[in-house]
Amino acid sequence: MHRRLYALGLTYVAACGALLFFHKPRAAAPLPPPPHATPVEAVGTPGEWFAHIKPFCNPVEVELAERQN
Repeated sequence: MHRRLYALGLTYVAACGALLFFHKPRAAAPLPPPPHATPVEAVGTPGEWFAHIKPFCNPVEVELAERQN
């Protein structure tokens, strides 16, 4: 019984090794070019901007606030 399990395990390991050895990876699809950011003109004073953005100053909403503004 144990010899059969060892033989089965060895066969499994050999098959996995053969798959890894003969595997040919596919060519990756090219990535699309990054979008071009358009510059945004500042409106108002720095104090007004800070008063507007301050409610979003936590780790969860920083990225959302940056995208919106």
